[in-house]
Amino acid sequence: MKKKLPVGIDDFKNIREENYYYVDKSLFIKEIIDDGAQVILLPRPRRFGKTLNLSMLKYYFENNEEDYSYLFKNLKIKQTAEEYLAKQGKFPVINLTFKDIKENSWPQAEIKLKRMVAREFKRHKYLLESDVLDQYDKEFFQKILSLKAENAFYEESLKDLSDYLAAYHQEKVIILIDEYDQPIQAAYYNNYYDKMINFMRNFLSAGLKNNLALEKGILTGILRVAKESIFSGLNNPVVSTLLDNEYSKYFGLLENEIKELFNYYALDFQFEDLKNWYNGYYFGENIIYNPWSIINCLRREGEIEPYWANTSSNDIIKDLIINSESEVKKDLEILLKGDTINKKIDENIIFSEIDKKVNIIWSFLLLSGYLTFVEKERREMYLYCDLKIPNKEIRYIFENIITQWFEENLSSQKLNILLKSLSCFCAWAFT
Repeated sequence: MKKKLPVGIDDFKNIREENYYYVDKSLFIKEIIDDGAQVILLPRPRRFGKTLNLSMLKYYFENNEEDYSYLFKNLKIKQTAEEYLAKQGKFPVINLTFKDIKENSWPQAEIKLKRMVAREFKRHKYLLESDVLDQYDKEFFQKILSLKAENAFYEESLKDLSDYLAAYHQEKVIILIDEYDQPIQAAYYNNYYDKMINFMRNFLSAGLKNNLALEKGILTGILRVAKESIFSGLNNPVVSTLLDNEYSKYFGLLENEIKELFNYYALDFQFEDLKNWYNGYYFGENIIYNPWSIINCLRREGEIEPYWANTSSNDIIKDLIINSESEVKKDLEILLKGDTINKKIDENIIFSEIDKKVNIIWSFLLLSGYLTFVEKERREMYLYCDLKIPNKEIRYIFENIITQWFEENLSSQKLNILLKSLSCFCAWAFT
């Protein structure tokens, strides 16, 4: 029986147990172990495998009552040296995801943040039965669970939980944080940015900076948010973006992986069509295919559609383009013709400057997957990239935004003409 396609499945255990097809990215574990950095930030575009990779790390490293080594049977990580295999099931793990925190107001976001923390405390509720926690710690633990702790305690909760786990397991903690920048984007576009930044700065700094209980911290997101805002108290993360070679082959799909997929499902396909629609992303030295679109294309037996484009409203991109200066619109016209533009890229995004500085717009479009780079070079202290639209799917998004804008404005103009005509008629009729 053929393996199922993991459309929307990002839990590693589920994929391995329920006969889903898995593209073996398990050497990602080895690269994480080899990396000398204690805290690693890995920004990548949405739906390029960030959550699944963190899930894999969790099941590999976590010291759990259940032995999860069977999940890695026949994977590449099992063929590595003993030093890597010895780390399997060794560490306590804190696993947090911010991907669903995208509320319209700070009170709503604050509640979700507290619930997220409480769920992870509940996952480690066995600590309450141990002698590691004194009475004060147990009362604090219970307040976190019941959502009754003061806000400052939630900001310190990542550090506190890692201390408890390290003391109980007699081993340092691995902290996994997925989509750390999702609540920050939501906060910016819903006008509670300062409150969210203050929480995230304190929360991450407490847990990831100078934490003696920390073995490694791995964060994923779409953007590298500027140090002046969220990382002002956290100066130790090593950042590997899609511009870097490190980790470049573990997010998205390589060409040989695509061919293996289509051959496995015995689908006839025009490889050039796949390349034109879903290829073209440069991650470091690798050319990458969009995994979401490829999997959905397979599910539809090779039917070409803009699958990734339809997973988001693209409102942010639309606002940036529509409200941009004429210079940006001229550059977009060049891109739509299939040419490249050379732009200064700032890898640290400051949200308050997204719609104020032109180079921030191009940086945002590049790092979030709406553009790709062809060449890059450093001139003195600055990075410059030749940018282009990676494929037909992304071209569809830009063309759709422009078409919608044209139709909306045309409708508005017609309405204004109608109202003016009606006004003139009323003035004439009643004189």
